[in-house]
Amino acid sequence: MKYFLSLLLTLPLAAEDKVPPPGEQPFKTNCAACHMLASDVVGPSLVSLAKTYPKAKQGEFVAWAKAPGKKNTNMIQMPSMAHVPDADLAKIHDYLLSTADGVKEKSGKELYPKFKEPKRPLPYVVRASMPDSSPASVGVILENGLSVCWDTEACRFRYAYVGNKTNLFNIWKPASLPNKPFYVESSDVLIHSATSDDKKGSFFPITAKPRFRGYRLIDRNPEFHYSLGGFEIREQVGTGGSGGTIKRQFTISHLDRSIQLDLSSKGNAIVSSDKGTIKDGKLSLTAAEAKSFTLTLTKK
Repeated sequence: MKYFLSLLLTLPLAAEDKVPPPGEQPFKTNCAACHMLASDVVGPSLVSLAKTYPKAKQGEFVAWAKAPGKKNTNMIQMPSMAHVPDADLAKIHDYLLSTADGVKEKSGKELYPKFKEPKRPLPYVVRASMPDSSPASVGVILENGLSVCWDTEACRFRYAYVGNKTNLFNIWKPASLPNKPFYVESSDVLIHSATSDDKKGSFFPITAKPRFRGYRLIDRNPEFHYSLGGFEIREQVGTGGSGGTIKRQFTISHLDRSIQLDLSSKGNAIVSSDKGTIKDGKLSLTAAEAKSFTLTLTKK
């Protein structure tokens, strides 16, 4: 029996039983999503970090990780790692030094060749980070030379501009528009509701957070779907009958009262509706009218 135990103690560990380096697990948990071994992608590579923070600068590495600034203007801001214990940050530093030892930096061009936007039939939609909107925006590129920004976080039409620029996606910053928007909705709250019945009287803003349900394509035009204060709203965006117009077709269900759309805006455009009454930039609709109506946006 003693011989058997002695033999077990002297046997080498199987490959799968080898203990990983001390810093490997905290690195995988906190750093691996943004830092590759030899290529700068979201953050600098381990090879680059090893050059910036050699062994003698471990203290500087720990301090930077806890309160990072912005050294690389072409990369996103690193979040603070203050929640990671200093001892683990030191182990992460040891791990990246040992892992990057002897490895050469790779060019990003070798791994990620420059992307060329394909030509697409109009109209089409593309998810994009767009200026003056949330990062969760959608660019709607219409066939009449006009384009639209629709915000899926706020669940509303943001603005329209001239141009059918197709490459709206940029991982580092919002896309630049080819032209300044000619129409920008400026109201804080788009939809207001009557108190309880279907009479056009006093309205109050619906401040409940909208919930985006997604969108579908109808003849390649998007129909956005979201819920707001118990209502289900669908808004299809497309071109109007002439070259300088945009149509927004609304369908609202579970509605038992009048509503009002605050269409306050900036720019050069005329807004009309096939239902209800527009006065002082506000469209008033009965519950019956609001079930299905169309706004037409005409560039001046």
